[in-house]
Amino acid sequence: MPPGAVRGSHYQTRNLPLHDDFDIEMAKALESEVSIMCNLSKGLEEKGINIGVERQTLLSVQNLMETLKLTAEQAMAALKIPESERPKYADMMDIFEEV
Repeated sequence: MPPGAVRGSHYQTRNLPLHDDFDIEMAKALESEVSIMCNLSKGLEEKGINIGVERQTLLSVQNLMETLKLTAEQAMAALKIPESERPKYADMMDIFEEV
């Protein structure tokens, strides 16, 4: 283990590539910064996944409306979109209709 590494941390899985690939020694302060960056990355990944799910759901609603001639409310009910989320998708459809 390189000097400054914290024993018992996730050094082997998260920090070793920094040492091996870039010859960066992992001091405790740097390890804290890496942890913050990993948490930020995870948050961005989750946000991206949520955006993708919302876009696909909106596309599914629009496809049902077009192919089965359903209203937006009927399409959302058919897709079992929770009633609490339906206004969000209705607003999104309004935005796309204006463009």
